[in-house]
Amino acid sequence: MFNPNSTAVFKDQGVDTGLGYVSLLKSVTYFMSLKDYVILFAQSFEDFRFQELESLAILEGIKADFSNHHKHTPYLIVRLENDTQAKKLIRRSICCRAIYSLWACAKSYNDLHFILRQSGFTDIKKEPFRHASFKFVVESFNKSHSIEHQIALINSFSYLALEGPVFMNNPEEIYAILEEWTVDSLKYVFMGRQIAKSSRHAVNWFNLKKRRYIGNTSMDAELSLIIANQALAEKGKLVYDPFVGTGSILLACAYYEAMIMGTDIDGRLLRGQNGRSIHSNLEQYGLTSKFLDIFTMDFLHPAIRDSLLLDIIICDPPYGLRASPKTLRKNVKNTSPPKDASGCYFHLKKDYIPPTEPYSFDELIAKLMTFASDHLLTEGRLVFWMPSMEEKPEASVPQHPNLLLIANSKQCFGKWSRKLLTYVRKDRTVFNQNVTPEIIENKFREKYFTSKNK
Repeated sequence: MFNPNSTAVFKDQGVDTGLGYVSLLKSVTYFMSLKDYVILFAQSFEDFRFQELESLAILEGIKADFSNHHKHTPYLIVRLENDTQAKKLIRRSICCRAIYSLWACAKSYNDLHFILRQSGFTDIKKEPFRHASFKFVVESFNKSHSIEHQIALINSFSYLALEGPVFMNNPEEIYAILEEWTVDSLKYVFMGRQIAKSSRHAVNWFNLKKRRYIGNTSMDAELSLIIANQALAEKGKLVYDPFVGTGSILLACAYYEAMIMGTDIDGRLLRGQNGRSIHSNLEQYGLTSKFLDIFTMDFLHPAIRDSLLLDIIICDPPYGLRASPKTLRKNVKNTSPPKDASGCYFHLKKDYIPPTEPYSFDELIAKLMTFASDHLLTEGRLVFWMPSMEEKPEASVPQHPNLLLIANSKQCFGKWSRKLLTYVRKDRTVFNQNVTPEIIENKFREKYFTSKNK
């Protein structure tokens, strides 16, 4: 038997038998030991799939290559070590639906059956799932089949040595026939055994229609969970949202067991009304133990101490559609705080709303990136939305020498779009420049309303 640690095989060829070859052979042996799996994606937010999978792989410590995925197909073949790794990869995923152990892939059913017969899947006597209850499912992309046709497709796999009973509800095993069609022909067909489902059930769990407290800026539940995954929110991490609003994104981070805190210039959003507030949402989902605090603060004049270090900064900054950037305003004409008729200072009243004035969105982003550079731990993440009227995803992307842009996902709304930008804090011991970030002039609000008036 060939020993990958042996150098004898090279001696007659006159090649270097150093550790480089041993390392190469070990890498080849490892690669050959990997198993093929196929991921089935949900048909939503296609531009976020790759970035979410990469983030989840980092979170779980999994080495995998997702570069061959195209957003116009719902399938992705990946090579992983085992089923346990496959379960870990998509256990938190929102963009994925399920992952399957890939038994065969072909461009026609005749070729698929030939591959299955030749590869030994007709004899699975040694497999632990041979006698397990099971069912077959047919998933078709760009095609719809009648029930009769689906049954015929399933029956064509009767040569497989599956001896367990068929259970349509809660079977022990699920076998899938996955099709991808062009307009008029079958492009690919996959056959495999389901290893695990993703966490898409959480989308319905956090549905805004079921939530006690929402506002006009509340983030969609599915996007909130994707953002939390992109930020690597997990147990033991501290998450801060400087424009917390009704707390939708923080709620998703708390779901993944991160500790959450936030601020907003509008205290009315934080306090809520009629017993409904951010805290009531946390109570609704049993996540109050993950709540640190929320407080009213002008982010442009932060009250957070300089020494505070964070794992994650995550936000949807106001960019002028449903909410505009604002900062506190001082009336320079008043030499002393104003009072009401009874002599009570206005700013001491419970319902006091401090005066504000509009603020440049570009300057707000510059402040956000500087704040992230100062307060993020090494490898900490800054994740935020950036609106754009540009067609190219890389247009109008701000940069900072201490932050590395690692993801840029686009969500389109017709004439305009917004990009979910993800930055990683570079090593604080090496990259600690106190400089102004490079902000490309955005002027989104002006461009948006100018185009609306045309």
